[in-house]
Amino acid sequence: MSEEVTQESSPEQTTSIEAPTVVEATPLEKVYSDFNIEAEAQSFQPQQRQAPALQQQAVAAPQMPVVPDPVLDPQGFSEWQNSQSTELRTKLANIEGFQRQMMVAEINRRDAEETKTLVSDINKTVGLPDEDSDLIEFALAKQVRTDQKFASIYQNRHKNPKAWSAATKAVGDQLQKKFSVRADPQLAENQRAIKQSQQAMATTKQSDPNEDRFSGKTGAAFDREWQSYIGRGTL
Repeated sequence: MSEEVTQESSPEQTTSIEAPTVVEATPLEKVYSDFNIEAEAQSFQPQQRQAPALQQQAVAAPQMPVVPDPVLDPQGFSEWQNSQSTELRTKLANIEGFQRQMMVAEINRRDAEETKTLVSDINKTVGLPDEDSDLIEFALAKQVRTDQKFASIYQNRHKNPKAWSAATKAVGDQLQKKFSVRADPQLAENQRAIKQSQQAMATTKQSDPNEDRFSGKTGAAFDREWQSYIGRGTL
């Protein structure tokens, strides 16, 4: 005789498995992942550029050199040779310092031109007025200062131009969203007008048939309703 045993799971034995929450990566985080910046940023050390100090030497009035006779005054001749060697080393050090100073000035000039071009390219996406485009430069400087991965890409921008181009495009998209209201003065004016209208209705406590016509409307829908409200459009 065979017996069938049926096992039923009790409510206590039943566990629910929730799907993990997927957090969508930002465009800049996707750039970091695509170009494997994580490991590079961990060992990143910011470089600080300092202009070399130019040695200042007093310029003596030109005089005819007096060369001791190497036969009659061998000790004086030896001292004269040492002084000439010291003077030559000093002049070479001055020339080297001047060259370093000129090199740093040229690097700074190139950086300024590169920054100007970069800001102009990003502003094609952001759309700020020319007089406000310096806000993009400030935002980039802050990104370099606060984001170690972005700073690593910036410092290696000439070695890996593709990563730098992708990173700046991602930052441009972020700034476009951030400055969208500032770049569209008409939208800002419309928002200001509707806020004033809402404040007036809240103060008077009067029933207005148009009170709900702007509720929940943004962008193009809000503009159409506003034009209709002020009598320059159609319902």
